[in-house]
Amino acid sequence: MRKITLRNAVELAGIAAIVSSLVFVGFQIRQEQEIAIVDTYGELSQTNIDLTFEIGEQMEIWIKGLNGDPLTEEELGVFTVQAAAVTEYYQRMFFRWIRLGPIDPRVAASKFAFALYIFPGLRQEFESSEEFDTFLDSARGFIPEANPWKTEVNRFLEQYDSEEPPLPTKKHYVFWGY
Repeated sequence: MRKITLRNAVELAGIAAIVSSLVFVGFQIRQEQEIAIVDTYGELSQTNIDLTFEIGEQMEIWIKGLNGDPLTEEELGVFTVQAAAVTEYYQRMFFRWIRLGPIDPRVAASKFAFALYIFPGLRQEFESSEEFDTFLDSARGFIPEANPWKTEVNRFLEQYDSEEPPLPTKKHYVFWGY
């Protein structure tokens, strides 16, 4: 009888060790996810600072481009790069929030779509890049893949177009930041 009790105690200790190691692994995974989220916000903040500085260096072109004012060939080149950087910034946020949370990724798509709604030049640049991507895919013989980022942005943009929310009286030309 004593051997059975000792055996049960050893098995119970083994089960407790397995359970405690699983709990420890769970805590470790959660901590690593929290670290990844913090790192993401650090990277986004740094990108935000860099983006603000770069656009601030040529703010006149940025404002003209956003409003859809005529641009010279050189200014159009600068604005295209600026618009691509801002678009990439929001797209990165969208995909990071899909993977890591804690914010709903549609927030990034909605905010960017509203900027497209407000600024006709940015919208024109976004739509021309989508058109270029479509031509590039067909030229290479690829079937275009559904891009969840573009799908969400276009869904919100269609919603803004149909609801026609009022335009802000004071436009913020630096509209990113997380």
